[in-house]
Amino acid sequence: TPVLSYPADAATMLALHPYLVWNPTPGSIPTGYKLYCDTNNPPTTLVADLTVNNYSFPAPLASGTTYYWKVTAYNDCGSSDASPVFSFTIAPEGMVVIGTGTNSYLYPFCMHRGYMQSASLYTADQINQAAGTINFVGWECTSTAVIPVPYRIYLKNTTITEIQETTWGDFSVGLTLVKEGSYFFGTTGWHTISFDTPFHYAGENLIVVVQTTYGYEGHPNMKQFRYTSSPGMHGSWGSNYGDSPNVVCTVSDRRPNVLLGFLNDIGTISGNVTDADNQPLSEVRVTIEELQFTTATAVNGYYQMRNIPPGNYTLSFSKRNYQTCTQTVTMAAGGELWIDVNMGNVDNDENIQPALVTALNGNYPNPFNPETTISYSVNKPGRVKLEVYNIRGQLVRTLVDEYHASGQYKQVFNARDNRGRSVASGVYLLRMTAPGYQKASKMILMQ
Repeated sequence: TPVLSYPADAATMLALHPYLVWNPTPGSIPTGYKLYCDTNNPPTTLVADLTVNNYSFPAPLASGTTYYWKVTAYNDCGSSDASPVFSFTIAPEGMVVIGTGTNSYLYPFCMHRGYMQSASLYTADQINQAAGTINFVGWECTSTAVIPVPYRIYLKNTTITEIQETTWGDFSVGLTLVKEGSYFFGTTGWHTISFDTPFHYAGENLIVVVQTTYGYEGHPNMKQFRYTSSPGMHGSWGSNYGDSPNVVCTVSDRRPNVLLGFLNDIGTISGNVTDADNQPLSEVRVTIEELQFTTATAVNGYYQMRNIPPGNYTLSFSKRNYQTCTQTVTMAAGGELWIDVNMGNVDNDENIQPALVTALNGNYPNPFNPETTISYSVNKPGRVKLEVYNIRGQLVRTLVDEYHASGQYKQVFNARDNRGRSVASGVYLLRMTAPGYQKASKMILMQ
């Protein structure tokens, strides 16, 4: 029975041409796969007969529509049972998602230099919208930050078809500043940022630039974002000495997946989250399930979610050791909702065993010398990778890259790289990738 890998079950905000991935059962040797997908549950429409374990839809699917899919494998001995049925939902009308890649990197909010610029080029065919107004932009964060990111966002209509090795001074001519501020990526998932100045899109190719302005020598704030390999469609500049116009672009293929918002009648949800004593709760994850928009409460328990199109949604509030709360809301065109939530007491009942979830649970000890034990759990069987990166984003060690059954796991990192050499003291990033899950955490080696 094939194991469906990407997108995760019930995923939302997918591009019009979604990318599906599955894996054979360990030990099986299939010669082909049959992919079924439509709006029925279970699906009955045979979409493709394939010899590979992935598929991209050549024709666009319907905006705002939920689809169901399953896969069967076969060889000369016959056919397997069908996989479990998964679902996914295409982004709503007026929300354009570009990119289907599942890998992650530091762009566009990279901060390994004091002043960084990340420029992405998206074609008119990919945007597939008539001339109109862009009100917000979003990116899918796969690992969380430790500090807020000071930033500026620029947009530009263009006729260029690839990014060249030019100076920042030359490239920045004609850019329109649409937003300046500071943002904290405290949760994984889609984060949207509203523009102070709505941008007129002319129906042609589009450049989106994010400039981070942390200053000094940057910060090892290794949050990451999903990207799609697109040669010649991304460029970056970096300097520790201010906005240096003579720095030459480094061209790469790591173009971030992006969400462009062409909606006018968008709404806002705000509120406060408290405990049983009516004290504010910080770091509560707030999610609009149907959109997978996410944020976290501040120290005073306040949260705000913007850029919400009209519709009915499920709002969930979750924090470790508290019972998850959900609330159904209806957003009118341009509406403003205030939703306060009391999450009650901390759940200390030792007889209640928490459900097994896919999670990177950190490492102990931390800081460490010379080794540390990493704990993680897997809910859905599938391929799991556990990797260690340095603060430059370079791979140091692959600890795990293999199929896992559901369960709890531990892995020891002995401060050596893939060649068995000892690594230097410093900050390292531990990254876990599993079906429908990615997370990174910080480790400190002190020798």
